[in-house]
Amino acid sequence: MVASRRVSAFAAVAVTALLSLLGVLHYTSFHHHVHTRYTHQRVLRELQSSPSLRLVFHVNRPSMQVHGHSDFEVLVQPVASGDAVHFNGVVSFTDEAATHTYAMVDGAVYYTLKSADGKSTVTTVDPSSLPSVKGAIEAIAAAKPIDGLDAASQAIACPAESKLLQTTYGGEDFVLCGTKSEASGLSLHAFSSDLSVDIVSSTEDVVIEKPANAEPLPSDIEPVSAESLNAPTNFYDILVGATSDSVSRALSNAENHRALVDAPTCACKSKPRPCIFFHGMDVKADGGLQDANKKYFGDIQEHAPCCTTSKFAFLNTVDYGWNNAILVKKACDFALQMSSSSDKSSRTIEDTIIVAHSMGNLMLGHAVATGECKLGASSSWVALSGPLKGSMGSDFQIDVCDGGGVGGDALKAVVGLFGQCPSSLARQVLTYQSGKYSSETLNQQYTAVQKVHEQHVTASMCGSSFSGLLSGDYAGLLLGGSILPHKSSENDGVVEFQSCIGNLPATKFGGDYTSQFFKAKLNHADTSFHNGDALFDNAKKPVKWFECLL
Repeated sequence: MVASRRVSAFAAVAVTALLSLLGVLHYTSFHHHVHTRYTHQRVLRELQSSPSLRLVFHVNRPSMQVHGHSDFEVLVQPVASGDAVHFNGVVSFTDEAATHTYAMVDGAVYYTLKSADGKSTVTTVDPSSLPSVKGAIEAIAAAKPIDGLDAASQAIACPAESKLLQTTYGGEDFVLCGTKSEASGLSLHAFSSDLSVDIVSSTEDVVIEKPANAEPLPSDIEPVSAESLNAPTNFYDILVGATSDSVSRALSNAENHRALVDAPTCACKSKPRPCIFFHGMDVKADGGLQDANKKYFGDIQEHAPCCTTSKFAFLNTVDYGWNNAILVKKACDFALQMSSSSDKSSRTIEDTIIVAHSMGNLMLGHAVATGECKLGASSSWVALSGPLKGSMGSDFQIDVCDGGGVGGDALKAVVGLFGQCPSSLARQVLTYQSGKYSSETLNQQYTAVQKVHEQHVTASMCGSSFSGLLSGDYAGLLLGGSILPHKSSENDGVVEFQSCIGNLPATKFGGDYTSQFFKAKLNHADTSFHNGDALFDNAKKPVKWFECLL
C-alpha cells in the first residue's frame, strides 16, 4: 500500500502514560496503608495539593521525535473526584506548517490541528489504543531498590543522595529517582534507554478543557476511567532518600545488581554491506534506484548502521504483479548492482542486505524461485509484512468491484486502502492462497515463494495489531483490520500474521524489538518505518528493531 503522511500522536501517549506515573501518588493518597510513615504522608499531601504538574520529556532517538521535537513539556491538571483522581493534560507542538495540540480531558483524547491560515480541525483518538494507565501505575508500584548503575550504563541525572529504583513498563527498563527541596518541591525522574522524563510539581493553577469545537465522542470510543491502586508504603521515602526504619529494611533487601541503561543507539554487529529497499504495492513510478524514499520508508537510512550505502528501488507495482517476469527481472538487476561481489554471470547477489516490504517480499521470493537471480550466503534478506499467503483485502476488493453488496464502512475501508475499482493488476494476483479467486498456478507460486522464504530469510517483522502506532495511517488500517474478512484477528489491517510468517513456526517470533523474528504490535504501514517508534512500548519500535538487528 502507498505510505501516507505521518500525523504524530505520541504526545497523546505521553499525556496518558506519564500522567499515570504521577497517578500512583494521588491514588495512594486516598488508599494509603495504615502503617504509612509520616514522611510518606507529607510527601503525598504536598503532591496532592499541587495545582498542576509538568512532565518534561527528552527523547534520545530521532525516530521517537514528536513533530520534529526531541524536548517538550506536558502540562497536567490533577482532578479529584470522590476517592479517585483523573488527569487532564495538554501539550502543543509547532512546526513550519501548523500547530498540533493534544489534550486529554475527562479521559478522552483530542487532537487539534491549526494550520497557518488559522483554520482548526479537531479529531478524537481512542484512549484504549494508548499505553495502559493501570499498567504504568502497577509498574511504579512494583519498582524495587537497586545497588546503582552498571559501569557500562549511560549516565543519568540523579543526585548522589537519592536512591535508585528499577521497574519495567512496556517491555522497557526504567531507573527512577526522586528529589525533594523547599524551593522546587518533589520531582520524580525516570530514565530509560530511549528517553527521560522529569515529573515536577508546579504552583501554576491551570484548568484544561476540551476544545470548543470538539464533536461528541463517537459511540465506539469510551473515555479512560480513573483506577485506584496501592503502592508500597515506603516507595516515595526511598525515592527522596528519607530515613526511616521501613526504608532501611527495604534498602537492605535491595536487589543485588546494578541497572544497565543502554545507549539509545546500536552499532552494527555483522559485516557492513550495501542495502537495497524494495517497496510494496501501489507505487506507480518506475524510477530506478534512488537515494531516498521518505514517503514510504521514512528516514530509515539514518538508522541503518550496517548499511554502507542505501538505495531505494522504485518499481511499478500497480500495473505489474509480484509474479510478473518483467518486474522480477528489474528487481534482480537492481539488487545485482549493489555490491561488486555479486556475480552477474550467474546472477548471484552477494554481500547485500535486501529489505523488502509487503509485496516486495513476494517479488523477491518469486525471482529466486524461478531462477531469475540467486541469494548468496553473504547476503541478508530482511522481510517486512510479506503477504506470503496473499491478503484477504484483495479478495474483498474484487468482491466489491464485482458488485458484491457491502456496507458503507466496508466500502470506505476498501477505497481508502486499495483505491477505486477496478482492482489493479498487481492486486488481482495478491488474492488469498487457495481462496475463491486464486488459480492453481497462483497457489503453486505462493508455495514456491514460501519455501524460498523459509530457506533464505534472515529476519522478519510481522504486524499483529491493526491499530498500531497513532499516525496518519491509523484510522484506515484500524477500519481495514476490523471490517475486512480476515481469517484471523491477528492482522496488520492488510496482512494476517499467519500469512506473513509463511512456513516459519509462530514460536520463532518474539514480542519486542530485540527479537530477530519480531511479532510486532504494528499495522501494515508502521512496518515500513515511516511512522517511527512508540515512546513506551517495545513491541512498537520498528525503527529501533532494524537499527539493532544485524
